[in-house]
Amino acid sequence: EGKVTASGQAEVFSGSNVWGHYQLETPIQFQISNLKPIRSDVDTLTKDDIAQDIRDAAREDFQEAAIVLNITNHTPLGGSLSIIISGDSTHTDIYDTTQFNPQKEIRRTVALQPGEVDRNTGYVKQASMNQIELGLNDRELKIFSEPPLRVGFELHIFDTNGTVALRSTDFIEVSGISRFRLFVRKK
Repeated sequence: EGKVTASGQAEVFSGSNVWGHYQLETPIQFQISNLKPIRSDVDTLTKDDIAQDIRDAAREDFQEAAIVLNITNHTPLGGSLSIIISGDSTHTDIYDTTQFNPQKEIRRTVALQPGEVDRNTGYVKQASMNQIELGLNDRELKIFSEPPLRVGFELHIFDTNGTVALRSTDFIEVSGISRFRLFVRKK
């Protein structure tokens, strides 16, 4: 399938050269079996990224704390997503679970639901959207009081049951916020 568009005057005759541009887009089909985890680049949160009130409250005056993740999956792939927050400067590879330090690190894993797939085409017709709230205990909250913190995401894709199709418009997006409720004292 194609089309030719000309503007102005054009003469094409035997021996003429004609240039054109084209774009071909097709979904990629594959089967997943024993895929290694996909890891994000590690980001660093400094004192400037964590408000002084939160750093202070993390030491004593908090009532409640949570990390709220919004996950949008516009792929036919399911799996799990781990968030890793590390305040341990000696743990150079935050994805290495054999070195995990529970006093200075947080690792939480949530399920990743696949998007809704059209049975006729095999394409995702509706993204799955999940909001997941991860409560933080006293020990975990104290990690926020001593930046810098390194943050990363690790995505595990489950094996597919047969062939799946991905298009250039498919994506997985993770956004989030930290929510703190503090006890305020009068001076």
